[in-house]
Amino acid sequence: MNETKVLILGSTGFLGSYLYEKLKNSKNYFIETSSRDDFKLIHEKVEISEVLQQKIKNSNVIINCIAETDFKKCIMHGDFANVKIPEALNQFIKKKYFIHISTDAFYESRNNSSSETAPLTFNNLYSKQKFKAENILRSNDVLIIRTSFVGKNPRGTGLLNYIESALQNEKLIQGWDDVYTSSIHVSH
Repeated sequence: MNETKVLILGSTGFLGSYLYEKLKNSKNYFIETSSRDDFKLIHEKVEISEVLQQKIKNSNVIINCIAETDFKKCIMHGDFANVKIPEALNQFIKKKYFIHISTDAFYESRNNSSSETAPLTFNNLYSKQKFKAENILRSNDVLIIRTSFVGKNPRGTGLLNYIESALQNEKLIQGWDDVYTSSIHVSH
């Protein structure tokens, strides 16, 4: 039986590390990994390492999980991770199954539901950057998955990490009273 060769970009991040752990022992998949370190920004142009270019060439499926999700870091590093890397990958995805993880953070929710026809509402730089990347990739045959993550992660940057830390330090937690969700697990 032939294994499907899957390349997980951003395999050290929140979603990418979870996907790697979930798929690494599968008999159906041969998993390759990569991180932001395989990309360098030189004179405003992203260069992709030769090692990563070879992994891309040898893969059947590429899953781009690379993102800068920290709203404060988006100002300094977000454009590189959220826009320029997908733009640089665009040249390699013509004959691959390419999955790009984006966000659902730019649709206004009315009457407890959102749709593609809802007005765009960019509440932060992250959502603007992810939307820009979608528009770059949309001209190719790319599966774009829009999602939000509320989990806890080992790096301490997830929403549940924030809540846990705030509770332990007796800090005020600010939230919303108009958020509704239909949660599904990352593995789905």
